[in-house]
Amino acid sequence: MKEREDKKMFAKRETVEPKLNPSVVLRLREVTGELARDPMTKVFKTEGGGDCVVRSLLSRKNVGVVDSGIPEGHAFPEHAHADHIVECLMIYQGRAKVEYKGGKVIEAGPQDVVCFSQGQLHRIVALVGYGDVRLIGITVPRDEGYPGNADE
Repeated sequence: MKEREDKKMFAKRETVEPKLNPSVVLRLREVTGELARDPMTKVFKTEGGGDCVVRSLLSRKNVGVVDSGIPEGHAFPEHAHADHIVECLMIYQGRAKVEYKGGKVIEAGPQDVVCFSQGQLHRIVALVGYGDVRLIGITVPRDEGYPGNADE
C-alpha cells in the first residue's frame, strides 16, 4: 500500500526548469576566479583558447597527482617533463587523441592509461563528440610544473 502511495506522489511531480538567481551566477564567477588563484590549482591555455584547469590532489617530493580537464575540441599543447620525470595519465571521462613526438598517435578513453617516458614530448587533444576529457595525471618524481608544489 505504501509503495502505491509513493508511486502516486512521484507521478504528480512536474519537471521545472531551474532559474539561476543573478546573485548565484555572480558568486559562481567569483569562486571561479578564486579557484584560478588557489596555489593547488593552475589554469593553462589550450590550443583553441580554452582553459585547462589542473588541480593538485597529492604533492610530495617524490610524486605528484593532479586532476585535470581539457575542453572538448581543444588540445593541451605539446610539452615534455624534465628528463628525470615519468608521467602517466588515466582518462576517466571523454576520449582523447594522444600524440607522441615522432608521429605515434593513439586514442584513449575511460579507464585507459597512457605513460610518457622521461623527456618524451607529447600533446593531448580532447576529441569532439565525447565531451570534455577528464584525467588523473601522476608524475614520479613530482613535476615542478604541477600545481601545489609544497614539500612534504
